[in-house]
Amino acid sequence: MTVVAARYASALFEIAKEKQAIESFREDLTVVENVFQNDRSIRSFFLHPNVSKTEKKRLLDDGFKTLSPDVLQTLKLMVDRQRTADIPHLQAAFTHEADVFLNVAEATVYSVRALSETEKNQVAQVFAAKAGKSSLRLSNTIDPTLIAGIRVRIGNRIYDGSVSRKLEKIERQLVAK
Repeated sequence: MTVVAARYASALFEIAKEKQAIESFREDLTVVENVFQNDRSIRSFFLHPNVSKTEKKRLLDDGFKTLSPDVLQTLKLMVDRQRTADIPHLQAAFTHEADVFLNVAEATVYSVRALSETEKNQVAQVFAAKAGKSSLRLSNTIDPTLIAGIRVRIGNRIYDGSVSRKLEKIERQLVAK
């Protein structure tokens, strides 16, 4: 996330709060981020100095018709001010603003198998309370080395309830004796 992207995201977030459209704006910015990350030609087009601002804004109008007018206007403003290199970072900056405001955190759950939606919701409820957050946005990563149980990472904090961790702890105790 860049400083410039953070400034634009902050301004856009204020508009989203006023219009009660935080999640809608986040979804729009995720679409933009995905296009910029996955389509090298689009990224090159917007970063190329010989492509006029008018052409760039025309592509925004044609390619992102479904975006909120406020999000689209922010992207056009970034084109006008020659900040197109910061467009791919806008979503991360906006999400950070939203997460702070909504008291939400990103979490990764490591497990031996994919968790069901019900299991994810249960884990999110339990660990949101432990982390002092209103909710968690979970991603699930498969890690067969855990043997059983789960490991949850929220920011720089790790909650490890895996069997492999318990076995390591027992091993250290036996070696110490």
